[in-house]
Amino acid sequence: MVATGAVLAGYRLGERLRPGRVGTVYEAVEESSGRRVALRVVEPPQASRPDLRDRLLAAAEAQGRVGSPHVVAIDRAGEEDGLLFVAMQLVDGDSLNRLLDADDAALDATALLRLLRQVAAGLDEAHASGLAHGDLSSRAVLVEAGGGALLTDFGAAGEGSAEEDRRAFAALVYESLCGRSPGASPTPPSEINPALPPAWDPILTAALADDPPPTATALLDGLE
Repeated sequence: MVATGAVLAGYRLGERLRPGRVGTVYEAVEESSGRRVALRVVEPPQASRPDLRDRLLAAAEAQGRVGSPHVVAIDRAGEEDGLLFVAMQLVDGDSLNRLLDADDAALDATALLRLLRQVAAGLDEAHASGLAHGDLSSRAVLVEAGGGALLTDFGAAGEGSAEEDRRAFAALVYESLCGRSPGASPTPPSEINPALPPAWDPILTAALADDPPPTATALLDGLE
């Protein structure tokens, strides 16, 4: 594992922030400017795979073009000394899955929908630019201390499609509101969380099956 204090592509690595499906994300400082970033580092044997290298760098380039306040901004990506790296916006906060798993989680449906609407906006903007996420889940949502939500980890699991993303977004909405993943035969959300209107049940059930709305935002519009 790359050591804290090591310098890669001009970035000095600090604390390990989180493991990823591909590589590990560290807090880092750009030595030339002193700017703090998040740095994904992919080591061998993953970094030695040409298919993964090409996919990761292409996804980073595409993510950098989205330009959405709800998609983590990319600084640059590349390869050095047999390691792949992606330097990106450092989000001062935590992943949505950790917030949902916390024992003292205090997010009600209104607060969750506010976060999810930001995720939907980021996802729709990515799709409009031709970029699919491919691995959307609560782990790929970073929540700032001030309540902002940003999508990260585009392309980490391989190529996906906008339709698959919208179905995954419906699963994310279900998980966030119900406290568990929907599974193959989802229980109506209002039966799990009585605070949810029963009118939401068919909307989420349809979105999880073969009829996701045309955009992620459209799904949330149906719930409000």
